[in-house]
Amino acid sequence: MPQETSRSAVFPSTSPSEAYASDLERMGRSVPIGGNDDGWLVLAHALHRCSLLSGDEARPTLARAADAIVINAVAAGMPAPSVLLRSACALRAMTDPSHVLESGNTAVVELFVATQGVAEEQELAGACGLAVVTLNSLLTAFGNHVPARARGNVLAQLGRAVRQLGAPDLAVEYYNDAMLLGYEYDALDVVARALLGLGVMALLRGNYPKARKQFERALVNADRAHDPELIRKAHHGLQNCGIASGDFDSALVHGWNVLRLCIAPDSRAEALMNMAEICRLTGEHDAAMRVYSVAMEWSSHKRVRLHALSGALQSAVTIHRLPEARRFLAEIQELMPTVTDVYTRASVGVEIAGTLFQLGDTTDASALLEKSSALAVENSFHQVVHQAELQMNSWATALPPIEPPRTVKRRRPPMRSENFRQVLRSLKDLTSVAL
Repeated sequence: MPQETSRSAVFPSTSPSEAYASDLERMGRSVPIGGNDDGWLVLAHALHRCSLLSGDEARPTLARAADAIVINAVAAGMPAPSVLLRSACALRAMTDPSHVLESGNTAVVELFVATQGVAEEQELAGACGLAVVTLNSLLTAFGNHVPARARGNVLAQLGRAVRQLGAPDLAVEYYNDAMLLGYEYDALDVVARALLGLGVMALLRGNYPKARKQFERALVNADRAHDPELIRKAHHGLQNCGIASGDFDSALVHGWNVLRLCIAPDSRAEALMNMAEICRLTGEHDAAMRVYSVAMEWSSHKRVRLHALSGALQSAVTIHRLPEARRFLAEIQELMPTVTDVYTRASVGVEIAGTLFQLGDTTDASALLEKSSALAVENSFHQVVHQAELQMNSWATALPPIEPPRTVKRRRPPMRSENFRQVLRSLKDLTSVAL
């Protein structure tokens, strides 16, 4: 296991309230994120308190927390199937005097599952610091009373949360802990989840061969674990590797597998956004803009919407649809400050800087490129740093800003494999139905 000092150096002992306040400050907010904030804080404080007490001493805390979560949920009009209410039910079950904390106890395992769902909501809302405190408190308080699989899944989720907070080395530590635990206890789904996280870290750092290897290993373990969601994520990672390395035939096939396995609208939106990216990079700009539009309609995640808007903007500029480009740019400028994911802000910032330069906004382009490059350097996003350097070098020999031509001569896209063309045709049919 990694030294605790390395973790406390990045995330010192913090109360849930302090973590939440830091999240709001990072997002530039002075008001609550949404209707679940009070419930999140009650759960986080209860777990934090339990991490400092023995099992018997914690029972009154669990009971009070369960009641407070339910009261807050009713006041906020929260639907009954919510993960927050599910966590309250698990806390209430653990207050039974006959309840014994032992490995595999149903109530404790249920608390882990429900709390991970709450932490995921916090992550998606940008409250990643609160998610880290919530999950760490859960592990400290009850980690010895659940099977290794439950602990491994929480460690992998902690890796994802701290990555979004801009602590890549610490994220790798958590992923490695989860992977070792999964191997030790033959929990192949935990192994797959950890390998997915390590693949993402390698991809963010621009190490495509390592990323591909990790995603391939994740796919094997996910397949052995018979977990469709992890299989989908492994294909997604391999698709991203194909996009990054220019292997678009492979990327499109993996992308179609991702889309085939998606059920939730947000998952399908992200899959479509990546398919649109392949279309854009292969010169299929009309198809790309159609698919980006559907992705934006389906997604409720700001990160996905921002990536889709950036891609649509680049396609619009390339094929000289400048009124649409200006509209996309206005939406991006409004959305960008609200996105909390550090990598997204850095990578999209570099993309937008290039487009601003093409449109003649050289001053804003230079300022945005400098800011995005500094963010990438600070967080060791090597590929983003490389893209920023390429962008800067290209500006030195750039042609004058583009003007809308009277006629646009489209370049004929390169010949692709029949597999590629078949998937592209299917994708166009799908967007026609969706629109």
